[in-house]
Amino acid sequence: MNFAFRLRQALLIVHVELGRAFFSKRAFWVYGLALFPLIPFMGRGLDVTWKRQRASTSSITREQLDRVAEGQTLEEVTQQLGKAFREGHWEERREKRTHDWRSYYEGSQRVDLDFTNGVLTHIRRENIADFDRTASSSPQSSNTSISAWRFSSGASGSL
Repeated sequence: MNFAFRLRQALLIVHVELGRAFFSKRAFWVYGLALFPLIPFMGRGLDVTWKRQRASTSSITREQLDRVAEGQTLEEVTQQLGKAFREGHWEERREKRTHDWRSYYEGSQRVDLDFTNGVLTHIRRENIADFDRTASSSPQSSNTSISAWRFSSGASGSL
């Protein structure tokens, strides 16, 4: 018996044993359980990618967004920035107030504008997850408050 024969014999035994161990019915369940944690991460990655693509259809620049100030009317902001990629409207009948919100996207930042009775009352800026940037830049939110979170939680309007 020479070395080549023993090597072929060892490879054949390895092939048979690996086939029996790795491709059995019981092994597929284990592989499925091992890959299960991958699903939420891939889902979030796809979600962020789709939202960025949908939001990037508008051509808003950071300079345009910086010119928006509290106290402007809904019509002024719409004329200045154009149609928002997300918007919503609801009314408080007891207090006779109307609320509108608009979301604009500038590439790496989402800006939510909250209007009460047609006047801009709150601006919230939120950095969006950006896979193109380095890992050292961490997204931070500025001007956040509980009332701003309530408006952007998606309770009304469409996505």
